[in-house]
Amino acid sequence: MKKLTSLILSLLLLFSVSATAFAADQLEEPPFTQDQFEQINDTRSVLEKYGSLRIDEQTMTAAGDPFGFAHYQFSLDDQGRVHSNVHMHEGDIDIYANFSVADDMPGSLFWSGNNGQILYCMPSWDYEAFALDPLGLEQQADQSVLAYGVSNGALIMVVSATEGTDRTVTDMYAEAESGLITNSNAVTYVGDTEEESECAHRVYQYGMPYEPEFDEAVSEGGAASFCALTLVINPGQANEETQVHNVALGLEVQFKSNDDYAIYTDEAMTQPADYIDTSAESATYYVSVG
Repeated sequence: MKKLTSLILSLLLLFSVSATAFAADQLEEPPFTQDQFEQINDTRSVLEKYGSLRIDEQTMTAAGDPFGFAHYQFSLDDQGRVHSNVHMHEGDIDIYANFSVADDMPGSLFWSGNNGQILYCMPSWDYEAFALDPLGLEQQADQSVLAYGVSNGALIMVVSATEGTDRTVTDMYAEAESGLITNSNAVTYVGDTEEESECAHRVYQYGMPYEPEFDEAVSEGGAASFCALTLVINPGQANEETQVHNVALGLEVQFKSNDDYAIYTDEAMTQPADYIDTSAESATYYVSVG
C-alpha cells in the first residue's frame, strides 16, 4: 500500500484498547478502494467539502486509565487557506499550537505551553504543509493494511505501523456510505514483546464551528512591547517575498521550511545569523530557501 499521507491517518498512528478483532476474511467487500478511502479522508479534501474538521482524542494506559487528551481542529477560510489549532494535555503539561494567516498578516505557527512560547515563520509556499501538520507528526513508519472491509454496516480499516521495535495497530471505523472516519481505537506494542503501552480513542466531527483554544497565561499576560520583525525571503529571486511579523519583545522565533534554508543578517547574505533576535523594536533578516 502506498504511504498514508493524510494527516488524519497519521494522527491515528501516533498513539495507541486491545488488539484488533477484525480479520480480512471476516469482512465484506468494501464500497471504496483503499486509494478512494484515503482520498475521502485526506484532510484538504475534507476541509473543501465540510469546511472544518475536529478530532477529539482520549489517551489511556494499557489498563484503560485516562491520563491525557488532545483536541485537533482544522478550518478552511473563504480564500481557501488552512487554519489549525491543537491543545494537548497530559498530567500538568499543556501544549497549544495555532497556525493562522490573514490578508494583513503572514502565516505563522505559534506554540505555547509550560516551557514557554515559540513563533515559527515559514515561506508562504509552506503554509499549508505546516497548517495541516502543526505538531510535525507525519509518520515515517513502515505501514501496512491488515484488514479492510465492511462489518455490521460499518467500514473498517485496520492498519499496522512499525517504527523501530514498536508496533501500533489501529482500527478505523467509517460510515459505509460516505467513507468518512467517525472514530478509531489504537494500541501500541512496545519492543519485541506483545506488551501494550498507551491506548487512544478518537472521535471525528465534520462541519463543526472552528473554536481555537489558546494558552490563558499568554492571553491574559499580553505583551507590553513588540518587535517589528522583517523577513526577506529569497531576495532578488522570482519567488521573493517580504514578511513583517509583530512579535512580543524577546519572543523566541524560529524559521521553518520543507526546503533547505539559511538565515543572514545582511542583504548580500554574507553574514550568517546564529539566531533570530527580537530583543529590539525592529529587526530584519534575509533568508535563502531552496
